Amino acid sequence: MEELQSHIKPISFAIPEEAICENVPIKKRSFAYNIPGKKETYIYNSEIDYFKGYQESYFGITMRKWSWDSLRHYEILANGCIPYFINLEKCPSNILHNYPKQLILEAVRLAGLPSIKNVTELDGTDLKIDFSVFDKDKYNILLYNLLSYTRKNLTTKALAKYVLETCKLPLEGQYLFLRACHPKTKRKPDYQRDLLIHGLHSIGAKIYCLPKIEYLYDTFPEERAAQLYGKGFTYARKLKYPNLNVSLGHVEEKIAHADFDGIIYTTQSNTPINIRNTPFFRLIQNHYSPSKIIFIDGRDNDSMQYDKIIRKFHCFKREFRGV
Repeated sequence: MEELQSHIKPISFAIPEEAICENVPIKKRSFAYNIPGKKETYIYNSEIDYFKGYQESYFGITMRKWSWDSLRHYEILANGCIPYFINLEKCPSNILHNYPKQLILEAVRLAGLPSIKNVTELDGTDLKIDFSVFDKDKYNILLYNLLSYTRKNLTTKALAKYVLETCKLPLEGQYLFLRACHPKTKRKPDYQRDLLIHGLHSIGAKIYCLPKIEYLYDTFPEERAAQLYGKGFTYARKLKYPNLNVSLGHVEEKIAHADFDGIIYTTQSNTPINIRNTPFFRLIQNHYSPSKIIFIDGRDNDSMQYDKIIRKFHCFKREFRGV
């Protein structure tokens, strides 16, 4: 097991560069209205209004839900707000491995903030900061540093570069995305995959996806995007549609000709990686060295149940506690 774990690298979510505020927004309230897990606070029907809710707030409550990593953590930072991250000090070092934990912990320990141990105790009303003792200057310095850090380290571009540079693969290459799970597994948004695809597009790579992931592109109907998980906020309809042929026969031909610079397998929901259910795997092994094959485990759980063959290839895991 230790041999397998030592081969795995941490990976986390990211935020599209264009979603990050240019400047620190003017604040109107202490805490954003959204509270994770409390559906009565999910009041926004448009991405603009959702982002504005964070922009106008000093802090946005976030926490571990199904997993430590969450797109919400990045949305709060990107909108010029500081995450009030409950129990962040308990997060393992390899999970949220590049998240600015120390800066956020410094911010949530500022004088004048209410103590929040459990969101179930909250009723969705605006929590109050005691501004008589709250250090606004210190807050603004921390927020400026967090915004700068987010632009440099937490974008989808930075995510794509991290994966490709770790694997020593070209930034502007051609990459095939496949699902490392049973073909009958129900399809739904996979943030880790989708954000990585966004980043790869953003740095100039050519991406082939099988099956196609239509909701990532601007041709996807807006009304259908609103029906996606999280109403499609942050990840849906963000890319220009690429005119790339991704038919089954065309992909098999490109695999056989070794036209791709790398093959990227991703998980779906909490379905374990299983080589026996992995599409084209035998064909890919015949034409690609292990150094060009990547497995991205974006599942919410920290299970390390992989086929032993996985240790031959690059493997990135989101909820990775380390050796």
